[in-house]
Amino acid sequence: MGGESAATLSALASDQRLRRRLRAQAEARTLSVRILVPLVFCILPAFGLLTVVPMLAHAVGGLGV
Repeated sequence: MGGESAATLSALASDQRLRRRLRAQAEARTLSVRILVPLVFCILPAFGLLTVVPMLAHAVGGLGV
């Protein structure tokens, strides 16, 4: 009877490890999408304000407008 219980527990543990690994892999696949949110809404606008806007202001100032 002890051997059957050990085999059952071993199979259950193996199943749980597989489920945990699959869940971790699914979360890892969605991580790249979640990382894009701060990039698009924080870093890219700051990049535009610090680089593009001064160049545009200088270009418009050079036109004499």
